[in-house]
Amino acid sequence: RLSCSRRATARPMEYSFHQFMEDSLHHEVWGYYVDGRVHFGEGKADDFTTFPVSMRPCFGQFVGERVSTLSLAASQSLPPAPAPFFLVELGAGLGALAHDILCYLRDARRELYDRVTYVIGERS
Repeated sequence: RLSCSRRATARPMEYSFHQFMEDSLHHEVWGYYVDGRVHFGEGKADDFTTFPVSMRPCFGQFVGERVSTLSLAASQSLPPAPAPFFLVELGAGLGALAHDILCYLRDARRELYDRVTYVIGERS
């Protein structure tokens, strides 16, 4: 059991892992992403670099090709008309992976690129 300082209480309360992570990352006073110290990117002054960013553009090309094969497999079981294809990325940061995937699809898989709607879910 963890005690939660979010609400004043005289007795311990249940505190889920989800609540713990939410507070750790986004609490309005001491959350990791709230105070402006976190910098995303590729420079030496940045707080951290995620794996896809450190492997760019190759990682985006790899994901783009995999998305292409998944789209082809899905289209074999769908009606013949080209349907919209949604890509959803959660925690996209500055959008480097989205950029690299879309550039790859534009250059190598144009028929899919023309159907893609890229959706980013980003909270930080």
